[in-house]
Amino acid sequence: TGATMARRVVLFILLWCCVEAVPVRQHNNCQLSDLAIYFRSLDMDLDGVLSPKEIQNFLQFSENDDPVPIPSEVSTKFMDQLDTDGNYGVSWNEFCSPMERLLDSACSLCSTVSSKAPQQIHLAPGGPQVVRVSWVTSEKGSQPVVQFGLVSGSLNSSSAAVDTTYDGCGHKWEKTVHTAAMAGLATNSTYYYRVGDETLGEWSQEYSFSTQPDVPVAADFAVYGDQGTAIPLGWKVAEQVIRQHEVKPFDSIILVGDIAYASTALGANLRNDSGLSEVPEVWDVYSNMMAPVASLIPHITGVGNHEKFCNYSSFITRYHMPGDVQPGGGGNLWFSVDRNLVHFTFISTEHDYTPGSQQRAWLEADLAAASEASRRAEVPWVIVGGHRPMYCSDTDEYDSHRPGAHLQDQLEPLFNKYGVDVYLSGHMHMYERMFPIVANGTVDMASVHHAPSGSGAQYLNPNGTVHLVQGTGGAFVHERFVSPAPAWSATHDNRYGMARMRVESASELVYTFMDVAGDTVVDELILHVDNHGPRA
Repeated sequence: TGATMARRVVLFILLWCCVEAVPVRQHNNCQLSDLAIYFRSLDMDLDGVLSPKEIQNFLQFSENDDPVPIPSEVSTKFMDQLDTDGNYGVSWNEFCSPMERLLDSACSLCSTVSSKAPQQIHLAPGGPQVVRVSWVTSEKGSQPVVQFGLVSGSLNSSSAAVDTTYDGCGHKWEKTVHTAAMAGLATNSTYYYRVGDETLGEWSQEYSFSTQPDVPVAADFAVYGDQGTAIPLGWKVAEQVIRQHEVKPFDSIILVGDIAYASTALGANLRNDSGLSEVPEVWDVYSNMMAPVASLIPHITGVGNHEKFCNYSSFITRYHMPGDVQPGGGGNLWFSVDRNLVHFTFISTEHDYTPGSQQRAWLEADLAAASEASRRAEVPWVIVGGHRPMYCSDTDEYDSHRPGAHLQDQLEPLFNKYGVDVYLSGHMHMYERMFPIVANGTVDMASVHHAPSGSGAQYLNPNGTVHLVQGTGGAFVHERFVSPAPAWSATHDNRYGMARMRVESASELVYTFMDVAGDTVVDELILHVDNHGPRA
């Protein structure tokens, strides 16, 4: 219609003057918002509307290592979810409106955030009695600090932050990441904190978090991978995590790689010489999107192939895990952490894990220590998280996720040697639950039973690791499955959503995959293990 065309022209002029005629991130005194910069990076022809071709370009480029071209119906599916006026294009308002529930002033083209204000606040485990907090500011002060204490309004302890930044893959990212450790924390306590800078004079609101108990107890974890923000549809799963945390609080968020999807089909004024790059502001959008819950509970992030740009610089700078204080640990690339009844071991499937590598030596030492009888009596469950699956029946990369493939050949013997209970992965944008796998695709069907509820399954004392693929965090779905299904594949599904993993006791774990639409249960597994430890 004429009105629609007029709106496009106005938005085109705004985006052109704010983005194209001057440096891409700024116009006069208007600093473009992070979300507006993201939209601009996708809008190749600068007409103020994302066309099916532009969305297709983004999807194909973001999966530049996918050997299979992305079908056009995938971009059409995204278009249908965002194109509310049905004109076969996604306008700025259609792009930003869903994010308004997660980001302040999401639909403002110009940034409304003070350059001194802390943003993107998130917690991470830092070791025994240590919680790390990271945040970002546009303006750098000289005294970044976290103030914390056991009484709200009386934050009588403080810890100075370490400042880091990076060049944004050759793009000019002028913000600073601040990370501070709150150490010497009492167990089983609620702490209050705020972050800021004495010299800048701006502080975050006060937040709170709970420390681990003296004796491990039942706990819930949000589990998923392959998320993204506005495109893909990670915002929907972010809302689900926040919603579910309000229903029943999580101990922490477990994200098995492919976090922000900051790589895009960039225009010439943003792309580096290789054509492979990312927009750092997409990471800003992601971290602000998750802050409502990540500021309250640890956001434990594994690494995936979509973090690879510029030698993983965005991921390494923004997220800090305890691998940097563990002998042989890989910072946030490979590390481990105890959370109540679970010892989580995170590996990088993107780095060398073969014998002789640093990661392999660390992994074997970590699993050996975790499987000692005295440790297993305290923390019985050993769960490994990695981005790429060991088993998955998706056709696109089936030869990499089947018996005899490299990952299975290299790591499955270790899983059996040290009695790994569960392997959590993503990468393929789907959900899949495997039967308990003894080795080389052989399954322990004697342990498989119908769940008492009649929905899902119950595995009783399986003689093998349980593999779960949870790449349902919002990345586009175009998975196809081998037929007939492999004997080791129990069930699979293509819906978006997250899993609630409740570790009920030393012997029982309940894993529930919930559809993002209505939080309905898609699949549920009750895993019962009386004796954790090495398997023959």
